[in-house]
Amino acid sequence: MGQAKRNQLRDCPALGTTLTATTCATDRNREINCPGNCPHNPFNPEYYLTSYQVLEAAAVKNLSFMLYRDPDFKQLARIRNSVMAQETLRANALHVWHIHGENRVAKWLAQGAFRSWKNDDLVMALSLDTIRSVVLEVQCVIDNLTLLVRDLLRPDEPPFVMID
Repeated sequence: MGQAKRNQLRDCPALGTTLTATTCATDRNREINCPGNCPHNPFNPEYYLTSYQVLEAAAVKNLSFMLYRDPDFKQLARIRNSVMAQETLRANALHVWHIHGENRVAKWLAQGAFRSWKNDDLVMALSLDTIRSVVLEVQCVIDNLTLLVRDLLRPDEPPFVMID
C-alpha cells in the first residue's frame, strides 16, 4: 500500500532494494515483513496524516458514493436529516451501519463493483469492512476493568465480557 504513482520507484527497507513494477508483479504473492517504521507503511503513526488517513478518506468517499447510488431512500433520508441537524455522531453511525452493518461491501464485491478501484482503495475498503458498529448495554460491572455487555444491534447473541 502507499505507492501513489505508477512507475514510481521507492526504496524498500524490508527487501533492501528498490521496488519496481517488476518486483510487484513477480513477488505479488510473497509476504514482505515491513518494519513498523517504514515510511511507506500507512499504519506507521509517524506517517498517518500523509498515508493512512489519505487512503482511508478515499475509500470512505468511494464507499459513500456507492451507498448513495443504492436506491434505499428511507435510509438516505435518515442520514441526510442527521447531517442537516448537525448530529454528526448519529449521521456517521448510520452511514457506517448502512455500508458495513448490512453487508453491502460483500454484495458490491460479488457484483464486481470494485473492478475499477485501485488496489490500495480496495484493501482499505475491505479492512474498514471488518469493523462493525455496536450499541453496547452494560448489564453488569464485574470489576474496575471488566464488564458484562450485550450488543443491542444483535439481540439474539448472548451477553459477553468486555475488558476496558
